[in-house]
Amino acid sequence: VTLANHVGDADRDAVTAAPSVIAAAETVAVDEAIGLLLLGSIASCEMGDFEEGAELARRALVCTELSHENVARPSALVALGRSLSRLRQLEDSHAAGREALTLLDPSDSGELSLIGRAHMVIGETRRYESFDDWLEELHLAFDAFTAAADFDGAGEAARLGHYILSTSSGPEYDLWSRRARELTELDDFRGRAWIARAEMYSELVRGNYDEAWEAAE
Repeated sequence: VTLANHVGDADRDAVTAAPSVIAAAETVAVDEAIGLLLLGSIASCEMGDFEEGAELARRALVCTELSHENVARPSALVALGRSLSRLRQLEDSHAAGREALTLLDPSDSGELSLIGRAHMVIGETRRYESFDDWLEELHLAFDAFTAAADFDGAGEAARLGHYILSTSSGPEYDLWSRRARELTELDDFRGRAWIARAEMYSELVRGNYDEAWEAAE
């Protein structure tokens, strides 16, 4: 289930009209334009249009040259890194995530959530090269989200950790499984689906087919 499944006709009309609104804002209200562009980038990625997500993030990045907000450029870099990762442009995605981290201050509690997002991006770029690196970045992301009291971000990191470890066992899997359960609300159907999928795979690799079927249901 993606955001695309929840976009109604009115929302689609708004998305269609958004380019002209953003174009006007880019020349008048830079920070507002950056916010709109990044929102569009995130929405595009959720709907599977990663090229559009990357393009909107690049436009936001250009706008940050005129912004006085400290987090403007790293926010745009994180959004760009996320889109490029989905496009499997991993070197550029990794570079965007790393640059974002250099611009963020871990002693500033207001920037910790974005630090977590940067670590998520960096970790994803390592998914084909080093599972250990990916997991390490996921731990760093989870710690940053937790320190920021960003429980949505922490839950997202926990569910990903639970999923990527679903074909293994031991304390590490148990840790991420517990975190995922604790940080996912009962009415978070998408989050619960992530957990169920991880549990299904976990039971399958152990040969527990009845339990896997139960998790899938």
